[in-house]
Amino acid sequence: MKMLIIKSFFILDQTRINPEEITLQQGSDITLSCKGTGTITWTFNHKILPRNAHQHAYIPKYLTLSNVQGSNNGYYECNEELNGRIYKARAKIVVIGRKY
Repeated sequence: MKMLIIKSFFILDQTRINPEEITLQQGSDITLSCKGTGTITWTFNHKILPRNAHQHAYIPKYLTLSNVQGSNNGYYECNEELNGRIYKARAKIVVIGRKY
């Protein structure tokens, strides 16, 4: 299983995103990790991901995608609410071919 760290830092009104994109083979698993001390929620292509959605499982700071398919292509965003402010970090996932 791969682990992808998404850093959620707010500096000079800009959110830092690291990494910006990752490419995975179809059928792979990946866990996204969001660093932050506030309340964490996740979105996929701007829609809130419910906890334990099909193919997704998350405890606030971690989002695991199992058996990724083309339908998993897109933007995953970690949203941190802290002291009345929202901080965001985003990763793009691209799924290609089949896992051998």
